[in-house]
Amino acid sequence: MKKTGPVALQIEVNTEEEWQQLLSRPGLIVVDVYSDWSGPCTAMVSTLKKIQLEVGIEAVDYAIARNDDIDDLARFRSRSEPAWMFLQDGKMVNLMFGAYCPRLQKLLMNEIKRVQQLEASKWRLDVHERAPEEEIRWQKQEAIRRALEEKKQAKEEAERLEKYERFMAQMVVELSEHTALVLYPWVFKDERGRPRDKMQRLTDGKCMAMRLKGKQPHPDWPVYYPYESPERDSVVYPIRAINDVENYLISIITKGPPTLLQTDVPAIRPTYDTPYMQRHVHVHKPDPEIEGDVHRVHPAAWVPPQARSKVHVFKTLFPAYMKKAHPYEEPAVPPPLCVFKFDASKFSIVRDAYELNRDAIEHFGVFEFDRPPYAKRLASSPEDFEKVKYKTGVEVFVVIIRRINEEAFLAFAGIEPFFVTEVDEEAQELITEYFPEGVEDVVPLAPEEQEALYEDESEEEKKEEGYEEEEENEFEENIDYPFY
Repeated sequence: MKKTGPVALQIEVNTEEEWQQLLSRPGLIVVDVYSDWSGPCTAMVSTLKKIQLEVGIEAVDYAIARNDDIDDLARFRSRSEPAWMFLQDGKMVNLMFGAYCPRLQKLLMNEIKRVQQLEASKWRLDVHERAPEEEIRWQKQEAIRRALEEKKQAKEEAERLEKYERFMAQMVVELSEHTALVLYPWVFKDERGRPRDKMQRLTDGKCMAMRLKGKQPHPDWPVYYPYESPERDSVVYPIRAINDVENYLISIITKGPPTLLQTDVPAIRPTYDTPYMQRHVHVHKPDPEIEGDVHRVHPAAWVPPQARSKVHVFKTLFPAYMKKAHPYEEPAVPPPLCVFKFDASKFSIVRDAYELNRDAIEHFGVFEFDRPPYAKRLASSPEDFEKVKYKTGVEVFVVIIRRINEEAFLAFAGIEPFFVTEVDEEAQELITEYFPEGVEDVVPLAPEEQEALYEDESEEEKKEEGYEEEEENEFEENIDYPFY
């Protein structure tokens, strides 16, 4: 700890050892806490020196403390504004942020007066604790941090859920004719607990999981096969309704197989009094020596209740098959949309940028003026606009691109558009406003053509009015007025 030059404060503190020495000093000390990257507040030096001369050098000491290597001051390292810490006998008794000279001068004079009158401070904390003003600031910053963190987590969760739903949507279609059947160990034993066949070594105490592929269901089955999907034009669509193969298998094992179709060759099928799931239940008898053991009845098998459960079953039980037969690649997220608006004076430059970046263009439109939906779209490409005979010079060009690379974006951004947005949600709204489905280009008419059109319309209206008057006269002539 050493004295500093005339430009800085009185005592300079750079290390942990020097900081502990400063805390051991008696009396009132004002400390300018700073970071190495920002430096101490030199603007307040003259004010502090003046106060020290007025009240006496012994009344208060001044110090500057570089917080980079002092643990007690670690919380100030990210701050750019000055922090003034008031110490008394090793404890923090006040704290001020900022370089507002009148406030610091008033606060310092009040503290000197309090110490001279032997009054206690409003609060007294260890230097590593947060002062009341710090606590308020920290609470606000922490609330903002938590809100940003929650927003980030919500966005990540939404993206994860969106990826999951894309995967599920594809897999339930690809596995629409497949399902799984899990047989429990007691299925392979008879009523006496003896193995039913020679597979004892493979099945003893183990479950058996099977992949099953459905076939055309019985004609009595209510779901039509092949399934008429509403998305029939799609590249991938199921030939069985989602959940249909699961429902069909569950019906077979819980209610019994459907009746056999009539054929010339008689089929032999064993007959049972009860369905499969009821014939092979496992009854667990409670062991009196085991506390809490109760009577339980276990089913014979398990089938995925619906298609989404089936996807997880296949991923868990048959990962090698899924990787080979049903590989999944996450579809690439399309580049974000960007919208630009230009006035008519930029047409030639916009046309050149359009030609060089056709792959990035999503929508292009030339409008009478910038007020959808009242403004008509005159052209959907620069080539179409060049064919327009009558141009007013106040047309507006709306260009919507995919930001496939920086070159495409800069090609239009460098033309100085009077409007630009890179927010995808805003771009989607502008597409709805400017480029609604089913709207076609409208070729503008020259003023003389518009006048001729108006004259033709007025003549037609006059003719229609003449026809109406003639019809009214004829109607009046044909009326017989009765006399009473």
